[in-house]
Parts: sequence; C-alpha cells; structure tokens
Amino acid sequence: MKPTTEELLLLRSLADMVRSKEATQEQIASETGVHQSQVSRILSGQIRRMSPNALMICKYAKLSVPSRSTQSHDYRNMLTDAVLRAWDGTPQHARALCLALEALREVQTSFQQREPNGR
Repeated sequence: MKPTTEELLLLRSLADMVRSKEATQEQIASETGVHQSQVSRILSGQIRRMSPNALMICKYAKLSVPSRSTQSHDYRNMLTDAVLRAWDGTPQHARALCLALEALREVQTSFQQREPNGR
C-alpha cells in the first residue's frame, strides 16, 4: 500500500530531524536495527509503501503514525458488500466473480509494470 500524504509528511519530518543534526542516519540505524542504507532511502522518500522499517524509524522519532486498520477494515467491508450484492448465490457465479477479480488484479499488475515510475 502506497504511503499516504500524511505518512510522507512524517518521513519528511524525520529527514528534517536528521538534517538539523538531532540524529544521524547511523544513530537511527543503530537504535532501530534498520540498515543504514534503508534509513537513507526511507528518509529521502524513496519508498513505495509504509514498510515495517519506516514504521520503526517513526517510532524511534516518537512520531505517531496514523492507523490504517480502520480504513482497511472499512474498505474490506465495502468490497465484501459489493461482491455479495453482485453474486447470484450459485457456486458457478461465485467462481466467475473470483475469476473476474483475479483478472482485474492481473490487469492492474500489468498496467503498473508498464508505467514509468510505477504510476
């Protein structure tokens, strides 16, 4: 899952902390157990998602990270409801819906691989 704008702002705050010499990348790496090269990559914003390493660095800096669990749960319920509304109740239609969803995932993956910068 891509980082939200709020999460990217958190990472920018972390980078500012390093620039202001409150901590070095080496200190962060040592205290979090995240490799220094990963610390550098995360602080420069070169991430595709909010990884466990990025979360560890935020925790180290005592920055609260907004929870996605509620949002993910809401989307899960919304998707479940949509699928159940579309389903006619038969096993054949259930298989057809599953195949359609899998095909959509393949199209999305293929599309993302063709776009520059994964966008």
